[in-house]
Amino acid sequence: VWYWARRLLDRFPEQPDVLNLAATAGLGAWMRQAQLVAEKQRSEEETAEAGISETEGDETPSDRPPEDETDPLLPDQQMLEHLMRKSLDLKPDHPRHCYRAGVLFHVLGMQGDAEWCFARSFALDRTQSAAALALGPDCRGNSTL
Repeated sequence: VWYWARRLLDRFPEQPDVLNLAATAGLGAWMRQAQLVAEKQRSEEETAEAGISETEGDETPSDRPPEDETDPLLPDQQMLEHLMRKSLDLKPDHPRHCYRAGVLFHVLGMQGDAEWCFARSFALDRTQSAAALALGPDCRGNSTL
C-alpha cells in the first residue's frame, strides 16, 4: 500500500487527505519492516547460541536472502511524522485525521502528541469513541489501539 500511497504523494503533495492517509500507510510499512528486522536479528541470535555455522545444512549461499533487507523506499520515522504534521497543519479540524495522527504518534512513542491528537479528535466529533477510549487509563502504555 505504501508504494501506491507514495505515487499519490508525488501527484498531490499538498493535499491533506493524501498526506494523512499516506502517513498511515507508511506506518504500516514501517512497522512491518521493523518486524522483519527484529525476526532476522532473533534468528541470527538463535543460530549463534546454537553454535550453528551459516554454511551448515543444505542451504546454498544463493538461497539465502540478501544481507540488507531494508527497502530504501520505505518511510522512516521522521518522514512519517512530517507527513502527519503537515496534514494536520493543512486541515486541522478533521477528527479522523487527528485520530490517525494520534495512533501514529502513539506507535512512535510520542505520547504527549498522541494524547493531544486523540483529545482533539474527540473534541471535534463526540462520536469518535475510539479517540475517547485511547485517552482512557487502560490504553496508556498499550501498543494496540
